[in-house]
Amino acid sequence: MYFNQRYKYVLLFLLLCACAAFEVKEKLPPAERKLNLSRQGLKEIPDYVFKMKNLEVLRLYENELTRLPEELGQLKKLKKLYLGKNKLTTLPAVLGELPALEILSVQYNAIDSISPKLVGAQELKQLILNNNRLKEVPAFIGDFPQLQNLMLNFNEIESIHDSVFNAGSLEFISLNRNFLDTIPTTISRAKKLRELHMINAGALVQLPESLCELRRMDLLEIDKHVVVPQCLLVRQTTPLRIVVK
Repeated sequence: MYFNQRYKYVLLFLLLCACAAFEVKEKLPPAERKLNLSRQGLKEIPDYVFKMKNLEVLRLYENELTRLPEELGQLKKLKKLYLGKNKLTTLPAVLGELPALEILSVQYNAIDSISPKLVGAQELKQLILNNNRLKEVPAFIGDFPQLQNLMLNFNEIESIHDSVFNAGSLEFISLNRNFLDTIPTTISRAKKLRELHMINAGALVQLPESLCELRRMDLLEIDKHVVVPQCLLVRQTTPLRIVVK
């Protein structure tokens, strides 16, 4: 009888230990959810990073990276990826294998191409590509249903595909310092757009009348020589602030 009672207590103890171990495993320390490897002089992403399956935020700012390896696609919980000030020339297909990715910041690189497979990252909300070498905004950018912020300042952009504005969640677009000479009339599809920034955006001389359909827009930054549609100047609905520089 005594033996059976003791045996029950041992089993109970082991069960409690197992539950505690499971709880610790589930509640990972912050260091395993966030990793900052900025300013480390890295030429490659260390292999141990790809084993951190619960990683949500990865900062690799100001390193010497020239490519992103296929192993990066193993980080299925990654939400925020910061790659500013590296030596990347393309956004590869592997980024489209990150289903939880919400923020992709790749400023101050030499990006001149983006893989269409990037659209696999359907949760993307912010795409920040300032200070790169892009010459166009490709059509598939319009296939991101959650995309809110699109920042493309200081590139070499000459054209924007008509389909870009199919991204129905767009609220903020910044195209300062580019080489544009026109804006597609399809910008009217971006019904949630609130801010449009286009200072020194190129040889642009006139904005399309279709901008008047964007009832939520409350800030427009534009060069002083660019002709703004009269309908925007007299709009009586949502107040629109036009900043001319």
